[in-house]
Amino acid sequence: SIGYIVARDSYDKYGVFDTYGKVVIPFKYKYIYRLVMPGFLFEVENMNGKAGIIDANEKTVCPFIYDKIYTY
Repeated sequence: SIGYIVARDSYDKYGVFDTYGKVVIPFKYKYIYRLVMPGFLFEVENMNGKAGIIDANEKTVCPFIYDKIYTY
């Protein structure tokens, strides 16, 4: 079964790689907070400080127009 790992590079940018070591979300985000739900959605803050939600294919699910997104 595949899983995802959030990591930070030496330039303080965040990305995600899978359990096989393949980068699935490039290291270009200010922060990736957590998995939002089991459907492999990520709450992300871009370099402009705006929050959005993307999936494991880096497709935008919720646009980067928010100051903060709260998920439960």
